[in-house]
Amino acid sequence: MHVFPSRLCSASLGLTEWNEATAWRYEYQRLDRGGLFVAEDIFGNQFCLLKNAIYTFDAETGELTEFARSVDEWAQKVVADFEFVTGYPVGHQWQSAHGALVAGHRLVPKLPFVLGGAYEIENLYSCEAVAGLRARGNLARQSREANRERCGRHAHQVQGD
Repeated sequence: MHVFPSRLCSASLGLTEWNEATAWRYEYQRLDRGGLFVAEDIFGNQFCLLKNAIYTFDAETGELTEFARSVDEWAQKVVADFEFVTGYPVGHQWQSAHGALVAGHRLVPKLPFVLGGAYEIENLYSCEAVAGLRARGNLARQSREANRERCGRHAHQVQGD
């Protein structure tokens, strides 16, 4: 788990820099709904503050899911299920085989998980976090657009057009 510091430091972007639209968020074209992104798992999936709650933000789909109603609840859930929430088992395997991740990097799937990629070290590579999110933001946007088109065609078929 990487929690962003309040200020830029040698090991991490700060909250301000991480949340700038020009860093990675522009690729998601408002799928982020204006949340304040404060932490990320080993794969770059985000945790953000939005609407008086903490949400997860899936890097590949852009989906936001409510995770906790307070920082205390968030911390309790992370600790209670840290292996799943942080990606620890796969991250540990990858780092045992390849060494520690460079600061500012996340593990990104070669074949995206949402397209059937496995949560296995052979499917992962170390990528600078901003670059990894930009690439997956493009995937999330295209997926959303394709789903909208499919839903639109389905609505016309149901109506008999």
